[in-house]
Amino acid sequence: MRKIFGMAVLAAVMAAPAAAQMHGPKIVEIPLRVHGGKMIVPVEAPDGTQLEFIVSTYMTMFSETGAKRIGEQTGLTLGGVPFSTEDIRTVADAELTVAGTIFDGIIGSEILNEFDVLFDAPGGRLVLKAFGRSVEWEGMTLSDPVPLRIYHGMVLSFDVQLNGREYGAMLDVGMGALAVNNRVVTEASIEGDRVSTLQVGGTTFSDLPVRVLDDAAFGQWTPNGEGFVYVGAPIALDCAISVSYVHQELRTCVR
Repeated sequence: MRKIFGMAVLAAVMAAPAAAQMHGPKIVEIPLRVHGGKMIVPVEAPDGTQLEFIVSTYMTMFSETGAKRIGEQTGLTLGGVPFSTEDIRTVADAELTVAGTIFDGIIGSEILNEFDVLFDAPGGRLVLKAFGRSVEWEGMTLSDPVPLRIYHGMVLSFDVQLNGREYGAMLDVGMGALAVNNRVVTEASIEGDRVSTLQVGGTTFSDLPVRVLDDAAFGQWTPNGEGFVYVGAPIALDCAISVSYVHQELRTCVR
C-alpha cells in the first residue's frame, strides 16, 4: 500500500473553528441540491438570514459576500445544528463562484467530523447522525468499508485505483472534478479531460471529469514526486457515499 505523507497539511487546518455539536435528535436531514457539479446545502444565521454553502470534506470558509451577509454574528446553524463562525477564514468571491452563482461559504470537515455523514445527492439530502457502534443508514445498501487515514481530524486520505493503477488520494467532495498531478497523467495514460475508471474499494466509477493540478499542494502529500489524486464531488453526484470520522471509513453505493 502506498504511503501517504500528511505532515505538511496547511497550517490553517490547525486553526480550525469549533466543531458543531448535535443536541436533541440523533439524526438530522438537510436538503441538498446540486449546482454546477457542487453539492449545496442551506445554512441559517441567528438573525434568520438564509445562506447557501457548498459541501466539502476539507476546510470551512466564507466568501467575501457571505462574510458581509453574516456580519458580526458569531454562530450559524446547519439543519438546526449550531456551529461557530470564529476563526473561519474568508476568501475572494471568485473562489466560491460556481456557474455564475456566488455562494456564501463552504461547510467542511471541521463541522462534519462530529458525525457520521451521508452525502446522498441522488436523494437530495445531507444526513448527519450521532456516532454509533457501527455505520448504518436505514434504507441504504452501501459497500464494504474503505479505510480512511484522517489527519488533524479533517483531512481524509485513502487509496484508489485510477485507470488500473494504485495511488494515494485525498477526498474533497467540494471539488467539481478529480484532480491529478502530471505523474498520474503519464502513468495512467490520461488523455483529455476525462478518466476512464476510478475504483474506490469494490466500486468502479467511469468516465469522470479530471484536471491537472501540479502545484505545491501535491508536494505536501508526495514529496518524492509520486502520483497523487484528489477525489471530488463526481463520485457522490449519482452515488450516495458515507463518511465516518470516528470509524475511519468510507462507504459508497453498490454498483
